[in-house]
Amino acid sequence: MNINKWFKGVYGSDRLTRKLVYVFILAFSLPSVAQNIDEDQVSVVKLWRDLNGSNQLSIHVGATCNNYDSKRLFAKTGYLSSIEVELINEENKVNTVYGGDRLPMDYMLMFYDEGIWFAEHNDVQAVFIPVFYCRPYFGNEMPLSYIVLYDGKRYMYHFDYMCKSDILGKCSLPFSKRELNKRVSNLPKELAKQFADYLWDIYTTREDLFPNHLIFRTEEYTKTRLPYELATAYNASYPYVLLDKVNRYLEEDKYSLARTYLTEFEYVYLVGELTVDVAGFYVQDNSIGQKAVSYRARVNTEREKLLEEAKFLTRRNQYQEAYLIYKVILEEGKSLEINDSIE
Repeated sequence: MNINKWFKGVYGSDRLTRKLVYVFILAFSLPSVAQNIDEDQVSVVKLWRDLNGSNQLSIHVGATCNNYDSKRLFAKTGYLSSIEVELINEENKVNTVYGGDRLPMDYMLMFYDEGIWFAEHNDVQAVFIPVFYCRPYFGNEMPLSYIVLYDGKRYMYHFDYMCKSDILGKCSLPFSKRELNKRVSNLPKELAKQFADYLWDIYTTREDLFPNHLIFRTEEYTKTRLPYELATAYNASYPYVLLDKVNRYLEEDKYSLARTYLTEFEYVYLVGELTVDVAGFYVQDNSIGQKAVSYRARVNTEREKLLEEAKFLTRRNQYQEAYLIYKVILEEGKSLEINDSIE
């Protein structure tokens, strides 16, 4: 995909196109550096237009603790998590940093690009950014924070939901809807009502407050409206964690779980100047793609060796080739139905 041509079609301005292309190159020209560090990192850029002109929302989260399987906390703990948010348009610039040493010692931040939602008011988009948490033990209290950006202003909210003790326990805010409306009343009235309704209706279980990527594909989240012609670029430093899980599930013959994790994330790779390819771990390198034939021939006789090779490639940050091996194993290996009796 030629991103220069694409943005011209969307925004119709050569000068703006060059500016937006520069944003993409700046944000995503160094993914290999980020992927070598020990902490998990996430960077997101979102672009759209409204009455304030061209909007660029940039988010970077350091030391995320994203929840991969809904059954246990992320393996790494004790890092200083923080989220940096900046929204720039032709009328305003607003930025904020949350987390770091201001968080309790046992807290880390959990962030999902899919959790962001928008609401339009007076032809300007309000951006609602949820921030979730990890900690060793939650008990009945589940925290949730929100960063809200609207018309050059930044709003910060924190809520503690009370939940039943079981894993799928029901959750609710420990006060009335009227009190919730008061707590968000510094927003414009219509936005405050939408925000309060969302907080009241969407976060009703522990899984909503300790989510994974698949949660945001459920119907209650997909009902939210996105800005017209919204463009998103997404880059994360933790594909090795995802691929490690795929490897483990394939070793245990849990094919359905392996397939779920293999298709769960979307990454952006800068292929060349003004060219970006987006699509899971899509194999963009023809020389890698051609190896599928030899990998496919080895699945039945050297499956374990292939898994070891994929693990080695993952450690060397050669994620696309590791992905290809797993994809071939899933396509050529045992029936995917085997997981029904094992998982």
